[in-house]
Amino acid sequence: MAYLTSPNPAPALVRHINIHVRDSNTKHFWWDIRQIRPWTSFNVNTIAAVPGFQGLLNVDLPTFMFQTPARSSLQPESEAELQNIYNQFYATKLNTALSLSLGNRHLVMRASAASSKSGDPSFISNYTDDTSRIIYGRGLGRVVGLVKSFDRWNTGMRVEGNHRKVEYLRGLAHLHRHMREHGCRYGFIMTEIELVVVRNGSDSTPHFGYLEVQTIQLAAHDKQTSTFDEVEGSFVDAGEENVVKKAPKMTALMALWFLHMLARDEPLPGQATWKSEIGAPAEGTRQPQLAEKREAKRVRGWIWPEEGVGRKELGKRGVRYNC
Repeated sequence: MAYLTSPNPAPALVRHINIHVRDSNTKHFWWDIRQIRPWTSFNVNTIAAVPGFQGLLNVDLPTFMFQTPARSSLQPESEAELQNIYNQFYATKLNTALSLSLGNRHLVMRASAASSKSGDPSFISNYTDDTSRIIYGRGLGRVVGLVKSFDRWNTGMRVEGNHRKVEYLRGLAHLHRHMREHGCRYGFIMTEIELVVVRNGSDSTPHFGYLEVQTIQLAAHDKQTSTFDEVEGSFVDAGEENVVKKAPKMTALMALWFLHMLARDEPLPGQATWKSEIGAPAEGTRQPQLAEKREAKRVRGWIWPEEGVGRKELGKRGVRYNC
């Protein structure tokens, strides 16, 4: 437990942010995100309720079995350098925890090489013996992740101006596209400040654009207790039998660990499997029916946002419209 709840590095904000010009190769758009809901069940209580997880998280092992990441610079100049920092720290500790939890055959989080050029997500996670790389070339991820600078994307954008809300939705649409391309249900976005875990619904065939999100601050960690505090806390004074023990905090590493445990071969009790059965694209499935178009035209006077203003929208008296 202490290995996953210890303090994380605090990198500075990315210094240089390149303004993204409209790329003709971009395959995601902000309106792809149709519905966003909080992932309320992603918490410490849910983790503790999984059979066997309490013993797994509190197993007593020698210190040398827990790999310590090498120290690196915390002054990233670009998003690529920020990805390298997170790869050295989070991927190292997470893969160690997954190997101890799942055995020799375990999930591994790998950083994509030159993700900005290849179009791959920043991180792709699959099993150590994954055979999809032979078929698909790069391998299909069970969990995919993106690294973005805080100034470019953060959860606070959802309550700001419309242009910032569009950027917030565009960032989620970016992850949504990668999740659908890999056919997986779980993903995440990391910035310098926060980790956002994402689930594409719990149905076997998820709805397009439906995402459940939960935010964890990277600065969150459990206070490290000394041996004296642990021994002293093991004795209960008279009248303190009903004292509730302090629950551990949800940290970024614990969240990533649980997200990958959700993506293992055997689904956890009450949780959805990692695979999204979206099927192959079919012709005409993305087009609204003619009856729906007629209903929209009859009820509100227009179908698509780019259409001209209709008479039904000019009903307010005393207001001049320049149409």
